[in-house]
Amino acid sequence: MNWTVLVAYCIVDDLVKVLGHRDDPQSKTPASVVLTIWILAALEHGGRQNKALQRCQELGLFSFVPSRSRFNRRLHAVSYLIPLLLPLFKTLWQRLGDIEHSILDTLPLPVCENIRAPRCRLAKGLCYRGYTASKRLYFHGRLLSYTPLPR
Repeated sequence: MNWTVLVAYCIVDDLVKVLGHRDDPQSKTPASVVLTIWILAALEHGGRQNKALQRCQELGLFSFVPSRSRFNRRLHAVSYLIPLLLPLFKTLWQRLGDIEHSILDTLPLPVCENIRAPRCRLAKGLCYRGYTASKRLYFHGRLLSYTPLPR
C-alpha cells in the first residue's frame, strides 16, 4: 500500500503543478495530498474517505493529515482537477499493473478539447498545442514524461 500511495502522490503532485494549481499559503495540506488521500480511499478502502484518513494518520504517510471536515472542504475546492486527472490515471494504472521500474518518455496530457483551446485558461497560447503521431490526433495541453518498463 505504501508503494501505491507514493506512486499516486508523485504523479498527482506533478500533474497539479503542470495544471498550474496554486495552494493557499496558509493551508497546511497541499492539494496533491488531498487528491492522493482521495485516490487511496478509492483504491484501498472502497471509497470510504474516513478509513483512508485514519490509515494515513496511523502510518504517518504525510506530515499533516486534515480532519474529515477540512478534508471534504479541500476536496471540494480542488474538485475541478478530478475530471482532468481521471483519464490519465486510468491509463497509467493500466500500464503500472505489471511494472517494477520506469524511465522517462512523453505522454500527452490534454487540458481541454481542441475546439475550446482559444478559451482555455489553464494553458494559454500555441505553445500548448501538440500532435500525437501514433493516434494522428492534435491535443491542447502538456506532455507528461513517463514510460514504464515491464519486468
